[in-house]
Amino acid sequence: MIRHYLPSLLSTPLFGNRELYGKSPWTGDKDWEKWLSIYPEVYFETQRKGGIQKFINNNGYDILKKFDLQGKTITEIGPGGGYHFPLFTGTPKKYNALDVCEDFFPNLQQKADQWSIPLKCHLLESGNHLLPLETSSQDVVLSFYSFEHLNPLEEWIKEIYRILRPGGMFIGAVPVEGGLAWGLGRFLTSNRTLKKKFGLDIKKIVCWEHPNMIDEMLNGLKSSFQSRIIQKFPFPFLPLDLNLLVKFTFVK
Repeated sequence: MIRHYLPSLLSTPLFGNRELYGKSPWTGDKDWEKWLSIYPEVYFETQRKGGIQKFINNNGYDILKKFDLQGKTITEIGPGGGYHFPLFTGTPKKYNALDVCEDFFPNLQQKADQWSIPLKCHLLESGNHLLPLETSSQDVVLSFYSFEHLNPLEEWIKEIYRILRPGGMFIGAVPVEGGLAWGLGRFLTSNRTLKKKFGLDIKKIVCWEHPNMIDEMLNGLKSSFQSRIIQKFPFPFLPLDLNLLVKFTFVK
């Protein structure tokens, strides 16, 4: 990918200073603590206002239309506010919501009640990749715009594999983190907003918020699962660097 050939003067504004900050937040870092306090507000504001970010997100959720979830036992990692529930085909038998932020749970419960989805929320401890679910107990694991956050990536992939039944599916979408179009788009939009409105150093936050690059995520999943769908958006036939997200389905 192009980022491998960019000098730090160009790559740092687009993808953060990963050599300096690494992938894990520094203990007691004030920027990180501030980011955690405003993240739910930023998320819900995006959903309320809509715009380009919501348009892109909805194109990732669209992959759900390809699968019948009727009677399935489902786990979702980082479900947010459940805005994708209307795209479910069929009603799951059980739906486990896993998140490190309980601020999302009330809105998620409201959406689940609206669509008659049997919801059980699990609050995860930040930094703990062990999932509170039995081995081979899930038919489907969902992850929309959360897989890029999971660190260490290899351990999370092992856990997702562990809880899926043989033949179970891992379905979701991720931003093309580490791609030129995504990095440039962020630099021109949310980077400026976060710095101007909240005074955050995005060169630091992006390293810890999105520790996983798109090629790392796809290669990690391919090493453990069989790939069924890998679809780029908005240009399916162009390289990752020119796209904004990837929709995927992997099978155990």
